[in-house]
Amino acid sequence: MLKNWKRSVAFFLVIVMAFVSNVTVFASAQDISSLLNDNRAEIENTLQQVLNYSYYDEGDFIIEHDIVTDGVLTEDQYQDALSAVAMWQQVEDKYGLEYVQTRVAIPAALAAVLATVAVLFGEAIVGEITSYFMTWGMTAGCQKFQDIDLIRSFCEANDFL
Repeated sequence: MLKNWKRSVAFFLVIVMAFVSNVTVFASAQDISSLLNDNRAEIENTLQQVLNYSYYDEGDFIIEHDIVTDGVLTEDQYQDALSAVAMWQQVEDKYGLEYVQTRVAIPAALAAVLATVAVLFGEAIVGEITSYFMTWGMTAGCQKFQDIDLIRSFCEANDFL
């Protein structure tokens, strides 16, 4: 009987932890949207700097290391930006996202925005965004983050919204 009781308690704790994890992700998504909306001017300024040192080449968003050499970003910020781009690339790869030539600007801009968010606020925030897309899929991720302009534009252009 004690063994069954321990199993019941363990099962209950797993259920509670799963529920708390989902609530935390939901709260984090709301916090991310607020953070991005509240810091729009800083994001736009840094985004322009990132765009000045980057380009889109055959499906890859490239950020040139000159952005560090010229003192725009630190090496750590540069690495965070590259990590953010790599995280989004995993989402693109998982869902087989392909872009026609007329849509190239949207994924490039989205990659740049995610890189900028990583530079300003750390790659963990980008990890939250990309993790949601990886876990719940493109449509659910688009619905969750549709209040972020470039994510909404990307999702609409690719028929996820």
